[in-house]
Amino acid sequence: METNPVIEKIRKLLALANSCNEHEAALAASHAQRLLSEHNLAMADIESEQKPQSADTVEATVSKTLPKWVRHLSAGVCSAFDCQAIHHPALGRMTFIGVGADVQIAAYTFAYLDKTVRKLCSSYIRQHVNAGAPNRQRELMRQSYYLGAVTTITGRLHEQKVRTPVTPGALVPVKADLIKKAMAEMGPIRTVHSRKSHINSHAYSTGQQDGRQVGIHKGVSGSSFTQKTISLLTIVLLCLTGCAANDYRTASRASAGMAPNPATNREAVLQIYGAPAWGWRGWFAIHTWIAAKPANAESYTVYEVIGWRQRRGLPVVRIERDLPDRYWYGERPRLLKDYRGESAAKLIEAVDHAAKSYPWADTYKAFPGPNSNTFTAWIARQVPELGLDLPFSAIGSGYAK
Repeated sequence: METNPVIEKIRKLLALANSCNEHEAALAASHAQRLLSEHNLAMADIESEQKPQSADTVEATVSKTLPKWVRHLSAGVCSAFDCQAIHHPALGRMTFIGVGADVQIAAYTFAYLDKTVRKLCSSYIRQHVNAGAPNRQRELMRQSYYLGAVTTITGRLHEQKVRTPVTPGALVPVKADLIKKAMAEMGPIRTVHSRKSHINSHAYSTGQQDGRQVGIHKGVSGSSFTQKTISLLTIVLLCLTGCAANDYRTASRASAGMAPNPATNREAVLQIYGAPAWGWRGWFAIHTWIAAKPANAESYTVYEVIGWRQRRGLPVVRIERDLPDRYWYGERPRLLKDYRGESAAKLIEAVDHAAKSYPWADTYKAFPGPNSNTFTAWIARQVPELGLDLPFSAIGSGYAK
């Protein structure tokens, strides 16, 4: 049967929508969305004739020994997004295996939930466990809380998947076979059997309650940013469309008016900014950069990593004179650090030297890194005087460790 040329064009655009070049991905997804609307087509019409050829993998850094709750969390996330995960104890890595956008979304979701649950647990321990409590009791409370929270979260993911499956029925066995083949190529896989856990009922039930409140929030956490909670279905739709209701070419890159005007402010200035990433990644992650102006300078120098430069054969590190506080393609930046006067002057030279010695100047990978946040985190480690603690939405910052 002859392939519908419109469907074939939409397939090609959706393939481009998974590009690591966020601008190219957004533009392709926008065109695909327009064609779907013009020809009254649904994603099922595209997927019914399109069979993926291979599974993809995404690696994440984890501990060499995984606690029971982390194993349960990874299993729940993988089930929700039709993926599998393999832990490599000797390497301290976890490999997510899936087809198309599924695997990247699974890895992003796992990273977010892992950090969110750890943060919630730390707050619980501070409030409910006496500082002088024995380590054994403290650890029992901690693990009980983790298990309670993860039980609720994975249950919510499962319920959402039942209501809105990620994969059309005809493609379920196709994806499963591709994932099975990819796992077989990795060699023997060690199976871990969980032991029965001792549980503290208060910690477990509190974890369950807190797990009901966990959402997936956009961008940088903070009072100046509106937090949004979206469902599993919405995440999947964002992936398929590239979250491209707005065209990056018309999205604002104007100054946010947050940096001192160099024409009237002659002192040295060093600032670090973060803004939600372009497209669907902005629901999980931020893009960070550094802006510097020596004393009496007439302009700012911006230090950042831009992923699309890699596709053009350019170094991903960009060090150029520019507006320091631009909107990041329609997203207002948040000021993470602000140094003025003598303190800024002392830091600028060290930051410049660290930026120019960045070890991944020609390499970019959205997840797990190296990316724009890896670059900022690297500089922060070379210049500890910055005192920079990036938010957990700065995915990729841990790659520099």
